[in-house]
Amino acid sequence: MNEKVIALRRAEVDLQEVLAKISQKIAESVSPDVFVDTGLPLAPHKPPHKKGYGNNIKEK
Repeated sequence: MNEKVIALRRAEVDLQEVLAKISQKIAESVSPDVFVDTGLPLAPHKPPHKKGYGNNIKEK
């Protein structure tokens, strides 16, 4: 049973990597400024937005 669970988890991570690459390609075709948080553990992450007036994405 453990070997099947390990194989399933590896397949899930492989699929997540493929989907992340596709998402990044789509985002790049829209604009190079679009950041895609892939959720992968070693991928870059964007820091949270600052709170307060004028720091909202919609306000910029």
